[in-house]
Amino acid sequence: MDIFDSTLKLKDYLYKGNQQLVQINGEIETSGFSLLPLLTYFGKISKIEDYDKHTHVVHRGHYLFDPDIEAVRRNFKSKQGKWKRKMFTSDELTSKCVDTKEYWNFLHKNFQYCDVCSYYRVTNLESYFDVKGKHYDSIIKSMGGFQYFKGLKILEIGPGYGYLPKILKENNIRCDYYCADIVHRFDHDNFIDVNGYTLSPIIDTFDVIIMQDVIQHLNSDIFETYTTEIKNMLVEGGKLIIGTELREKEDFVGHFFGQTYHRWGLNNIQKHLVEKLGFLFDWKYLVMNNQNIGLILEYTKMDSKIYKFD
Repeated sequence: MDIFDSTLKLKDYLYKGNQQLVQINGEIETSGFSLLPLLTYFGKISKIEDYDKHTHVVHRGHYLFDPDIEAVRRNFKSKQGKWKRKMFTSDELTSKCVDTKEYWNFLHKNFQYCDVCSYYRVTNLESYFDVKGKHYDSIIKSMGGFQYFKGLKILEIGPGYGYLPKILKENNIRCDYYCADIVHRFDHDNFIDVNGYTLSPIIDTFDVIIMQDVIQHLNSDIFETYTTEIKNMLVEGGKLIIGTELREKEDFVGHFFGQTYHRWGLNNIQKHLVEKLGFLFDWKYLVMNNQNIGLILEYTKMDSKIYKFD
């Protein structure tokens, strides 16, 4: 069974028809973070009771928008097998072997709004904007408000369903907005189709480049390629703005649905962007419902100072 069919097994356990949630053996968890696709792919699930054999609950709680739903996060049980080491150390399920554009288009066809699967209330475009918009509102506030973007040429990489151009237009901010993505989720005159491995189809230069909730889905080699290309796309003094809930300092392996990622932690991100590429760095908290849920990383193209996360 390939990773596409393994991922579809989640549909057998959707909670009340909500594609963001699955209920397995009485426990509710988010579909994107469920370990079921990985276990199915490696042939460890012959019956659903096997899920509890290989996993255990490591967190139980409520989320910002859904206090009435208790959900769990699971991890693999501590005993290590060859298949686990293969999953976490090989490239078999990373973007090196699973075409990231094909897989993400598959996800959005079968698990709509999957890019905000952490928030269970998202079941339509209105609720998507209600959730996703608060991330962008925090970024806009951190830049001093809507007027910061007035007259700028902006590129957004991974724009989702288009909250940023929507809110800029509603606030009468005149700017040149472009967006690039591997999934075409909304119509825009300046949409640029990319393959998920390089941004080379983009030939313009920009004042600001924004990546919100993107870097946690990039293998370290792709992140390195993207950001190296981004430096050449920015005008002098231009800014790369990264919004992320990533807080790990050291490199780590994660997964989203059935795709795994060998990712840089914040220390290597800084080493690459600041020490190697020479960006000037600043940061603020990403705030949602008055809670610090992540970071807004701001990189300016000019001579830099080295900053490390202590």
